[in-house]
Amino acid sequence: MAWEKDEWDKEYLAWKEAKGRSGKRENKEEKPKVPEKQAIRKEIEALGLQSSGRKVFREAEKIEDEIIREYIRPKKKFIVVVSLIIILGIFVFLAVFTLGSSDSRFSHVDIEAKGSNGLPMNVYFKSKAAFGFSGWESMLFYEGNDRVYGNDEYRKIIFDNTGKAYTYIRYDDQVKLEQLTSDPSKVTRIGWFTQENEINIQEQTSLWGKIVAVGLDSEDLDVTINYNLIRWKPYFTSQVVISAEKKEELGDFGYGFVLRDSDIYLSNGSILNNDNIVVKTDKKIFINAVNLSYETINEIKGKINESIDLESKVIERNGTSYDLKADYELFPNWNENTGILVFSEGESRFENSFKWNVYRIYADHNEDNVYNKVYFVFLENMKIEWDAEKGDWKVKSRYFDGYLTDYIKKIKKSYINEI
Repeated sequence: MAWEKDEWDKEYLAWKEAKGRSGKRENKEEKPKVPEKQAIRKEIEALGLQSSGRKVFREAEKIEDEIIREYIRPKKKFIVVVSLIIILGIFVFLAVFTLGSSDSRFSHVDIEAKGSNGLPMNVYFKSKAAFGFSGWESMLFYEGNDRVYGNDEYRKIIFDNTGKAYTYIRYDDQVKLEQLTSDPSKVTRIGWFTQENEINIQEQTSLWGKIVAVGLDSEDLDVTINYNLIRWKPYFTSQVVISAEKKEELGDFGYGFVLRDSDIYLSNGSILNNDNIVVKTDKKIFINAVNLSYETINEIKGKINESIDLESKVIERNGTSYDLKADYELFPNWNENTGILVFSEGESRFENSFKWNVYRIYADHNEDNVYNKVYFVFLENMKIEWDAEKGDWKVKSRYFDGYLTDYIKKIKKSYINEI
C-alpha cells in the first residue's frame, strides 16, 4: 500500500522549509553546520511522528553523514598533517642544533680536545679526521723556549748498586746514558706544563657556533687556548690568552700540529716538497754512555732493558726542515682534492719539519700580551695554479673561486661580522 501525505506531513515540510530559510548562511564561504541528531529527534517526538517520521529522521542522518564526510573529516586530516609536520620540524631542529652526543660532530668543522698525555686535539672536517694539534709539539717562549705540554720524566732516572743516579733517554738509534749531576727536576722534566698540572677543557655550543677552551695552569703561567668554530663555515680560529708572573718575559706562541704526507704551497709561489722518509733497518739500537766505564754500563744495562727493548731495530727518519716567514701556507691533499690554508692576522713565522711531519705557526702579541688569532681554512674540491702576473695562487674550490689573498681578506671580514 503506497504511503500518502497527511496533514502532519504538510506541517513537517513547512517546518523544514522554514528551518532551512532561517539557517541560510549570510556568508556564502562559511561551511554548513552539522545537524544535531538529538535536536531533530526531539522535534519529531514532540510532533508525535511514528513510521513516516522515522523515514524523515533517517534522511536527516544521511545528510549529516554526507556533511561530515565532506567538511569535518578533511579538516581533521589537515590538522593531523600540520601537527606531524610541526613534530618532524622539532625533531630536525633538535638533531641539528642541540649539543648532541659524543658520537656526533659539530657542523663542517669540529675539534675534540683530550686531557691525555701530550694534550692531543683532533680536528675533523665533515666528520673525517683532518689533522691534529699537539701540546707536545706546540711551543711557548717564556724566559726561554720550551714545549707547551711536556713530561715530568722525559729523561728516566736509574740507580746502580752503589746508589749513584743516572739518566737515560731513547732516540731512534740509541739510548743516551749519563750520570745525574744536577737537580733531577731540571734534568728530567720538559715542557711548561705536564700531567702534574691541571687541565681544564670546556665546550660551549650554540645555534651559531662552538667554542672549545683548553686551560692550563701552573704557579708561573696560566694559558688558555680558545678554538672558535662557526656553524656551517669551513674554517675556525684559535687565539691564546696567557697570564704570566713575568709578563715582560713572554714571547711568541707556536701552534704545533701533525699532518702527514703533505707538500706546502707558500705565498710567494714556492712549493716545499715533502721528502719524509722512514726506513726500518736491521741495526740494533746501542747505548751511548757519556763518560761511563764499561763495567758501569753492563751493571745498569739490564735495568734499562726493563723499560726499553735493547734488541729492537733502528728506525731511520729523514726529511728537510724549514724556518721561514710567509703570509700563509697551504697544505694540499691531492688524494682527496682538499687543502688546509693556515694564516694569522699578519705575516707569520712558520716552522716545518718533514722529518716528523710536524708544523708550527707562531702567533705574536702586542704590548698588552694579546695574541693574534690564527686561522685554519678547509678547501674542498680544490684546484690551484700560480698566477705569475698577479703574484698569487688562484684557487677554485667548493666555497671560493679566486685568489687566495682575496679569500683571506674575505674570511677575516666575514669572521669579524659573524662574531
